[in-house]
Amino acid sequence: MLYMTSFSTKDGRLREFQDWVKKNEDVIKKSAPRGWTYRGTYGYVLGFGRFAGAQMWECNRYGDFDANITIPRGFGSRRSSRSS
Repeated sequence: MLYMTSFSTKDGRLREFQDWVKKNEDVIKKSAPRGWTYRGTYGYVLGFGRFAGAQMWECNRYGDFDANITIPRGFGSRRSSRSS
């Protein structure tokens, strides 16, 4: 399965983001969760609505989505840091 997420950058920062992705692409690949393969970060050439680009990942089964969810401590708990 191909998982694609679109994104935008802050105005005037697209070049800086492109440079960052080029510099860190190997780190992104190596940090892929178990069952996932990084397929790249791409900029839209002719535009795609309000988005500037997309990041693509591949996984083999739906269970890979569940296996890689990290729930922050206290999330959904009645004793989270925001409750009194």
